[in-house]
Amino acid sequence: ISGNATFGGAIFIPEMTTPTPVASSISAYGKSDDLAYWQDGGGVEHNLTYSDYAGIGMDTSTGFTIDLVDLFHKFELFDHDMPERVSNGVFGSNHIVLGATADYKILINSSFSAAAASKEFVGRVYCIGAALGGEIAGITGATPGVVSTDSAHGLSNGNKVKLTSNAMVEAMDKLFIVANVTATTFELTDDEGVNVATGGYTGADTNGTVHLATETSAHWHRNSSGTAIGNVSGHDIFSATISETLEYYIKNKTDANNATFDTTNMSIERL
Repeated sequence: ISGNATFGGAIFIPEMTTPTPVASSISAYGKSDDLAYWQDGGGVEHNLTYSDYAGIGMDTSTGFTIDLVDLFHKFELFDHDMPERVSNGVFGSNHIVLGATADYKILINSSFSAAAASKEFVGRVYCIGAALGGEIAGITGATPGVVSTDSAHGLSNGNKVKLTSNAMVEAMDKLFIVANVTATTFELTDDEGVNVATGGYTGADTNGTVHLATETSAHWHRNSSGTAIGNVSGHDIFSATISETLEYYIKNKTDANNATFDTTNMSIERL
């Protein structure tokens, strides 16, 4: 080919000079948002892709307790802190506090023990938001249980909530769908809209808070046929706000019996 060098049957094409070749090096730098950036030859700033990974693996028959059918119960998953870029250092055995407003990727994978045979379970990861409506002013022992707050909570019918730190321990660490909402009250129903009976629960006090629970798409749904238990998995990419807690919930759609995971793995990645 005219203008090109050949050697040993190979053709060598000279380096193109237009458009301008990419510079041999670039400068990367950080900013007040604690992310990395670089500038191109025209002075245009670009955000470097950032990824932070945190993972947990558990085995040896991790159990979870089911009190009510068709109601999400918090799963005791986390046993240590996540890296600082994912967590702000506040954590427990069943939650992790996100340390930044960002996009996250989450993956969950579990395998059931034989206790789950012939049962239908659903698992999902939720983001739990800040407290709403001040403190809990009371929870009635009735069907349905009615929660009152000492200021307006801003909830709407159909929202899903978590209650915390109240003496009615049976209503803690579960997710309820709210119904018949007023400015400072709401009724508790399960995932199928059935009224939750709190008459047999421990008497409530005037402590604790109400939190909006926002579901992610990191979920699974397993209906076991006989002893064909198998694995379950789910994943999602979602946006979350700093200080929201990430929690894993399980519900039994068949009955109120407990079940056990033989293995559970969960990973969180900040994108």
